[in-house]
Formats: sequence, structure tokens, C-alpha cells
Amino acid sequence: MRGGGFSYQGTQREPPRGGLYCSELPYNRVNGGVSIHISDFCCSKWTPGPLPARFLMEGNARGCVHDSTRLLHIFQERSWAVATIAETFIHEDRVIERSHVAVVIPTLNAHKCWTAFRDGLRSQGLPAGQVLIIDSSSGDGTRELALTEGYQVYRIERRDFDHGGTRKLALEMVPWADVVVYLTQDAVLATPDSVDLLLSAFEDRTVAAAYGRQLPRLGAGPIEAHARLFNYPAQSDVRDFESRHTLGIKAAFLSNSFSAYRVSALREVGGFPTDVIMAEDAIVAAKLLLAGWKTAYVAEAQVYHSHAYTISQEFRRYFDTGVYHNQVGWLREKFGDPVGEGKRFILSELAFLAPRHLHLVLLAMVRSIAKAIGYSLGLREAALGRGLSRRLSFHKGYWDSHSSAKATKTLKMEDRERGATFWGG
Repeated sequence: MRGGGFSYQGTQREPPRGGLYCSELPYNRVNGGVSIHISDFCCSKWTPGPLPARFLMEGNARGCVHDSTRLLHIFQERSWAVATIAETFIHEDRVIERSHVAVVIPTLNAHKCWTAFRDGLRSQGLPAGQVLIIDSSSGDGTRELALTEGYQVYRIERRDFDHGGTRKLALEMVPWADVVVYLTQDAVLATPDSVDLLLSAFEDRTVAAAYGRQLPRLGAGPIEAHARLFNYPAQSDVRDFESRHTLGIKAAFLSNSFSAYRVSALREVGGFPTDVIMAEDAIVAAKLLLAGWKTAYVAEAQVYHSHAYTISQEFRRYFDTGVYHNQVGWLREKFGDPVGEGKRFILSELAFLAPRHLHLVLLAMVRSIAKAIGYSLGLREAALGRGLSRRLSFHKGYWDSHSSAKATKTLKMEDRERGATFWGG
């Protein structure tokens, strides 16, 4: 059970006569939050939302608790409590209600990574009906697997996928959500409280978006692991527009592999862009900072997510990065050039590899050269032409669905009439 920012977990049991429920209440603090374990009751008809409860403390001392701070104090002072359902609601204004949290995952042929992904998502304890899968016409049974879990499933044509547009479409399909969590199909939630820890960032009402730490996947090599350790350190932080003076363009960094957005703030800045090749998350983060909001990096909220890219793939990815930076020149003007961050990454990588993996230093240098060449060419994609740009690009589908005449293409709910199919109700 969830309510008022507290998490309630335990085993279901038959209630004693009279509707009173007694349980031990161990508790622990996690990142400023509280997890309280209490026996579940009335589970068959329970729906997510604020917790209606009346507490009987120490047997007959009936009390109606309205303040969650006082409630926590009582829980800390008492070894047990008896609860009955009543009309009283416990609200914690600083915490987003879990019943108002949607989880969105774009998928394409996710069968091979489904088990690990599903198990991680299951462990979060979120109702399946709050999970929305946007599937790009998978041919491996991904939709059927998602439906089996009870998730909402919506199919789009593969050619219509757009990193920003598809996520914008998903946002319109969950109008009841106050916060939307975005994941990618290969991001495996590391702990049962990963989502809750990410949501804790919104206790600060000035935070509009948050993203979690991405850990190297099992079996990741040193170069792959370093990329994650560099971009996702062990220290959390909160950023505002002034952070650009110390972090440069990194102030606007955010990853939709594991992120969460305050819906009202996301809508305020126009939602995700639909005319860029990648990095829709960083563009939104920059717009939020420019609008006076803050973004948060929550290192305690973790997923396993990394890739073993080849040199060719790194070249193509950085070509696309150059294309993206060329498309949104205002971002570099406002937050600074990424060249300095690239130099810092190279020095960090060499320092990481030299002590134990000296044989990989030359490979790392070749990869860095490939990235630099790819990025430089990407900045000049207009001169290269669409055909050559497509051959050099990692995201080839972008060039198939975008042209100069369709640069502002968007995915709207009306796409359902153009072949998109909703799977599940």
C-alpha cells in the first residue's frame, strides 16, 4: 500500500474480528524518505491513492492523525499500531502520489531483454495498469509479452518512431499522471526502490525533471564501464541555469533511459521536440533550466544500462550528436561548447585504463579520434546532403522519416487513424 509518501509493504492476512489490524512497524530512512512495513488489508479492493487511515495507538488511545510528520514521530516512538479504514486522509504535499505516476517504455523487438527488464519493473510494486508500452511494430512477440503483464500497449508503425515525438505521444495518453517515468527496454532497474528514489527528487517543488544513475551491465568491459562511471558518478546533485558556469553543457544533461518529469513543467516548455535526431531529453532539460526550473541527478536511483559499441558505431553515434548540436545551436550558445567536456572525458578514460588495462589505451585513443571526426562531420550535415548523412548516421530511420519539408513532423493522438493500433484497454 502506498500513501502520503510512505511505502507500506507486507504479507496479506485475514483481519481480526472488528476490523482491527495489528502489526510490528520496523522502519528505515532512505534518502530522506521512510519505508514502513505494515500488514496489508482490504487488498482485493484497494486502489492506489492517498492512504485513508485512522490509527489506534497503544490499544485504546484512539487518535485521528492528519500530519505525516507527527505520524512518523508516533511510529518511531511506538513499537506497534492498530489501523482501521476511515475517512481521514494522510497527505504529504512534498511527495508525488504513486497512483499519479505513469511509466512509459518505447519498445522494438524487446524479447531478448524482456525477462530482466520485466523483473526489475515488477520489483517496484507499481500497478501494471500504470505502465504504457509504445511498441514500434515488433515482430518478436513483445506486445504479447507486455499484455500478459497487464501493461497498456500501443502500437505505432516502425517508420513513425521518433525519439521525441513518440514520448510526446505517450504523454498525451496518460492525462491522469502528475509525473511520467521514462525507461528504455534495455535499462534494468537495479533495486526495488529505484523508482521511488527517483521520485524523491520531486519533494523539491522547484525540480521539474530527474534522472538516475546508469551502472555498467554485467560483463561490461573497462571502456564500456568507464563511460558509465564518468557520466553517472556516485554523487547526486541538483542543477539550475546558473550551473552552466561550473558544468558547462553538462548542466543540461539528462537521460531518458531512466528519467522522470513533472508533467506540468514538461508541458510548460512545450514537451519533447519532434524535429531532432536524438537527445530530446537534454533539449527539454535545457529548456526547463532556461524557464527557471531545476533538474536533479539522483545517484541512489539506479539501473543497469550500458552498451559495447564498436568503433564504427561510436563514429555514427557522434555523427548524430553533431547533427543534433547543429540543429539546436541555441543550446551551445546558452550552455557552452561540448569540446571541453570531450577533452575531460578523454583524460579521465586514459587515467582509468592506464593502471590495469594499458593494452586498451591505444584502442581508446582510436575510438576518441573516431568520435571527434564523426562529431565534426555531423555539424556539417547540411553540406553533406541527406543521402550521405543517412549512410554516416547511427539513427538511419530519422533520415527516412524526416526531410526539410517535414522537419517539424509530430506524432499526435490522431495517428491512431493512420494505422497505429491500441493493444489493451
